[in-house]
Amino acid sequence: MNFSAKNTEAGVPGKMKVGLYSITYLGCWFKEPPLTWQEVLQKAKDFGFDGVEFDAKRPHANPMDWDQDTRKAVVDRAGELGLELPVLAANNNFASPCPEAREAQLLMVREQIKLAADWAVSLYAFLRHGRVLRLGMVGLIMMNPAKNGRTVGRAFQS
Repeated sequence: MNFSAKNTEAGVPGKMKVGLYSITYLGCWFKEPPLTWQEVLQKAKDFGFDGVEFDAKRPHANPMDWDQDTRKAVVDRAGELGLELPVLAANNNFASPCPEAREAQLLMVREQIKLAADWAVSLYAFLRHGRVLRLGMVGLIMMNPAKNGRTVGRAFQS
């Protein structure tokens, strides 16, 4: 099922936009609890971003946690806030020597691709051999020197 109507409407073709990367608020790199997907969308709106790149991991966008109603709710809320959902970041690791771990990653990729299709994202990014492979267009990583060079957002083109 594709809930992409509000996700793909707006924008001037070729205009560079900047999106907030949800991993910033995953709760790993600061002493605050992770934000919910609703709070991430609101932060992006409050800070003036054009969209959100969701990390496809808990607690933000794990496809195994989200039923069709939740997936639609994310797209609808992003549309209400005037935000795009241009990128889904997979952050998978296929380097494990354990075959079962690699197979689990393949299953996760399958579920992430389904989520990306439901959102009609224009870029699905996943890791292979330590490199980010991007299916779709190329995104520009925005670094914040004040935050020790951590990724805080990505630029995208619609």
